[in-house]
Amino acid sequence: MTPRIIAFCLFALLLPHTAAALDMTCHFTVECYEAEECDEADFVLDVRDSEEDGHVRLGGPVDDIRGRIGTAQSGSRVVVARSQSSMQLLTIGPDETARYTLHLTDGPAMISYTGICEEDE
Repeated sequence: MTPRIIAFCLFALLLPHTAAALDMTCHFTVECYEAEECDEADFVLDVRDSEEDGHVRLGGPVDDIRGRIGTAQSGSRVVVARSQSSMQLLTIGPDETARYTLHLTDGPAMISYTGICEEDE
């Protein structure tokens, strides 16, 4: 991991968390793997509050991962999560557009998704 990426991740961890409860479903329709051409996707990610303040759970098709959430000055919400095999970054804009990126340690490899996140009712 380059110093620039490490610095960005540390910055994201220092953002103040959002006080409002978070219960969202993100639908991603574009997937980009490494430098290959992007392709259509049908990927769903659930974002839920965690018991610990300032944390959320990212629920994907395989398992749940806990991450830290913060709010940028722009109003975008940023989630940084880490598992044994990946570093993950989810950014949700004020207009609900979303970007979800996984940096996998095996390879290494990078996968990026584009879509929207909507509050669940």
